[in-house]
Amino acid sequence: MKIMLSINADVQGTPKAEELKDKLVELFKQYGLDGSVRGDKYPSGVSYTAAYQKKQKKAAKPKYDPKYDPSQYFNATKKQEKNEV
Repeated sequence: MKIMLSINADVQGTPKAEELKDKLVELFKQYGLDGSVRGDKYPSGVSYTAAYQKKQKKAAKPKYDPKYDPSQYFNATKKQEKNEV
């Protein structure tokens, strides 16, 4: 799951936008999402962008299959040529 959002507000809506941003960050943490919020206050208002996604588990390493032997493809042998004078 991946969530991307943008919050923009003018000067009058700045407190509500910050409150909304804080509530959403807490909600995302409760659901185990990992991410960050970027943005700042400006003289004309606020602007925030955020991207959160589910924490990824590392993929399991493939198990060794005894039927498959990768060395079968690397049986290169050097042939030495004899130079006759």
